[in-house]
Amino acid sequence: MNQNILYNNGILTIIFDILRQTFDSKLMAQYTGTQGVFKRCFTLLKLMARGNELIQKRTFDRLNMLLSIEGAVPEMADALIEITAFHINTIVQLVAVHTTRAPQLLWLLHAIVKLEDVSMVLKKNQAAVMKSFIHVKLLKEASTPDLVYLNSLVQLLATCAEKYSLYYVEEDELNQQLNTFAQNFQAIYGGANTVRTQLRHPLDEPYTDLDGDTELPLGPEFQEHVNYFIQRKKRQPDYFLSTCLFRQLGISGKVSVASLSEIQKLQQEQMDIKCLQVLRGIVHNEIVKLPPNWKTDVKNNKRKLKAVARVQNALNENDIMGKMLPLLCRNSDTMVREILAFLSVMLFAANANVQSSLRRPAENTDTEVPTTNSNAEESYEAFTIGLSNGKFMVCPLHVSRQSDDDIS
Repeated sequence: MNQNILYNNGILTIIFDILRQTFDSKLMAQYTGTQGVFKRCFTLLKLMARGNELIQKRTFDRLNMLLSIEGAVPEMADALIEITAFHINTIVQLVAVHTTRAPQLLWLLHAIVKLEDVSMVLKKNQAAVMKSFIHVKLLKEASTPDLVYLNSLVQLLATCAEKYSLYYVEEDELNQQLNTFAQNFQAIYGGANTVRTQLRHPLDEPYTDLDGDTELPLGPEFQEHVNYFIQRKKRQPDYFLSTCLFRQLGISGKVSVASLSEIQKLQQEQMDIKCLQVLRGIVHNEIVKLPPNWKTDVKNNKRKLKAVARVQNALNENDIMGKMLPLLCRNSDTMVREILAFLSVMLFAANANVQSSLRRPAENTDTEVPTTNSNAEESYEAFTIGLSNGKFMVCPLHVSRQSDDDIS
């Protein structure tokens, strides 16, 4: 903005008029005042040309005049570095054309590459000069219009890619910082991964398996969603409202995915996953209240195991597999993982009613798993094999038999 204000008020023209003044170099000691003016003109020119292509072009057109000025060579070199850093290739071409008639051009390139005052080599300009020498050499040996055009095109694309990459490097860094902030904020909001923190239950065991296949969200928001579908006004909790979630999954299973737009598919999948997580949370919240020794002390944990079985049986009345099978054909590993995670908590402690419900479609020869998703088919086959082999019976066989007798 300030550069344009100075340029529009004719400052650049005034600088050029001042620099055109000549004096005898032999009497330089008598013109210290003029030298000081020249130095300040070059300093101002450097600041005006920094990042301003219009001023750089006008100044570059007067390069020969600027190179002939004496009395302020260091300041002139600094100014020309700002002006010529974007015209290195043009300078190298001029060197190839004028050769011995303009050796000052080589000194100009030297000034661009190295700041003598501080003995600093500018590696970026150094690489640009060498690249330009190679281009000029190749074009001089086989100069054709097509080669010149292709060379210019490649340089243009390289410049665009450099700026593009630089922009996205900064964006990636910002995204990483934002992700770190979001994860830290989520951890603070979600609270500690303990049953005591999440459920206000006096147990310091982990609430969920973080970063695992059965991970559940942490925090009061998820618990509010879970509790919304549980009516606790009666002596025994009522899970009737959970039928709304099963109804939603049933409707989703009947929807043709091909008829949905991409954003609708994502929204539908997110809705289904949230429903599955809330349903799993209803059962999971009762399971994690069990003490660590519940497998070896079933008798003293009989009441808590009954609470788990009560939830499982209540949800089991909603035709689980009838709702889940259509969803297994979705081309989503996350969906399949959530379904199997929900089925695994339903089978906790070898619930006989749930086992019977899950075996029924597997044993029915008329029931076929949708084959539109090979991953889902393989997952379902693995699940049914695991079900037959007792893979999802999380307690030992003698304990499960004992618990069946005790709970009943």
